[in-house]
Amino acid sequence: MLLNFQDPQIWVAISFVIFFLVFGNLIWKKIAFFLESKINIIDNEIKEAQNLHLEASNLLMKEKKKTQELESKIKKILEDGKIKTNEIVKKSKEKIDKEVFNLESNSNIKIKLLEQEIIEKIKLKIMDKAIENTIMKLQQNLSHKDHKNILAKALKKVESNLENNKKL
Repeated sequence: MLLNFQDPQIWVAISFVIFFLVFGNLIWKKIAFFLESKINIIDNEIKEAQNLHLEASNLLMKEKKKTQELESKIKKILEDGKIKTNEIVKKSKEKIDKEVFNLESNSNIKIKLLEQEIIEKIKLKIMDKAIENTIMKLQQNLSHKDHKNILAKALKKVESNLENNKKL
């Protein structure tokens, strides 16, 4: 196969090869520099992303730890609150029981006093009625002379009682 230098395609091919021989090294350096700078930029972004990921992981661990601490504090506060609530309920129950006991005792005392007072009033009324009925019966059944005799005897008894009291 012979080269035909008359053919324009051959000259295009030769000029292409000469162009790349003369300028190829320069173009290759520029392309290599451009690609290398892009690789460095991407590498830096990857490193920065890894650093950010590491920081985010550390922050997440710290926040999880804080959350666990808060949960344990909340749990402790709730437990303390339950204990204090139970103590307050117990003390309140004791106070209420004591107050109820005191009220019952006071009520029982008042009821007994009222019963005694009512019994005394009833006794007095019964005695008044008995005296009244006795007086009425005596007035109906006793004569004027019997009245005088009874009164005289009663006066003598009163006088003797007074003399006995004076002697003492």
